[in-house]
Amino acid sequence: MYIIIKTTKSTGRWRSFEKPYHEIMYNKIAIGYMEHEMLTMRVKVIKKNINSDGNPNCKWKWVTLKYNPTSIQDAKSYLKTFTKEILTKLDICFD
Repeated sequence: MYIIIKTTKSTGRWRSFEKPYHEIMYNKIAIGYMEHEMLTMRVKVIKKNINSDGNPNCKWKWVTLKYNPTSIQDAKSYLKTFTKEILTKLDICFD
């Protein structure tokens, strides 16, 4: 299995004003998202210390990946290439 990016286009009355939404998915579970304008990738990871950010109600936090892609295709190829490394180094939250 690979980490993939699923692009969802807006629907409805105001769809022309909204940009497409990119979800980072693994095994059909959303584990993060990618911002359309800045092309930054963020994934959900489990906190080591639940009180580290002062919010004991949430067991995960956002982590931004250091890689800055130049396009959506570049991000897809990066995630496909480094799936094993991302899954082993980061404690991904699959909720």
